Amino acid sequence: MRQYIPVIRWVQQLLDLAVVLAILYGIVLWKLGGHFPDPFPSIAVISALLMTLIYQSQRVYHHFRAVNAWGEIGWVLRAWITVLLALGVILFVTGTTNRVPRSVLIGWAGLAGLAQVIVHLWVMRFNAMLRARGFNRRRALLVGDETRARAFAERLRLNRGLG
Repeated sequence: MRQYIPVIRWVQQLLDLAVVLAILYGIVLWKLGGHFPDPFPSIAVISALLMTLIYQSQRVYHHFRAVNAWGEIGWVLRAWITVLLALGVILFVTGTTNRVPRSVLIGWAGLAGLAQVIVHLWVMRFNAMLRARGFNRRRALLVGDETRARAFAERLRLNRGLG
């Protein structure tokens, strides 16, 4: 599975971008009556660039085994809020904030954040399923007290998703 982890990272990043941009497009069409006016294509491109840069700098895709579900939610939301703050500054500096309805941005920010959390939890679950089926198996040598070592070995045996 180690050779698949870069692929999974790219897939997860593409899923994040696709979900965020699709939600922006859908909300704009819904709220503004079926058209995608001028500032929104720029907002979509800037958001995609910011997500790519900020998610990479905050290492959102490099910690598959390091956190539980709550930790994953924290990683994603922290990065998403950073993207939104940076986007807000860019919109303010360029004077675009008065041309964009706040209801569209707020709805998009909330739904896109929720959708990303769902995508990340799904990918975590998918990775656990792959590990349970034997991918990314690792060998371990347990050293220590006999009862503790046996208990830990039993825990690993019963929870194959741990790897």
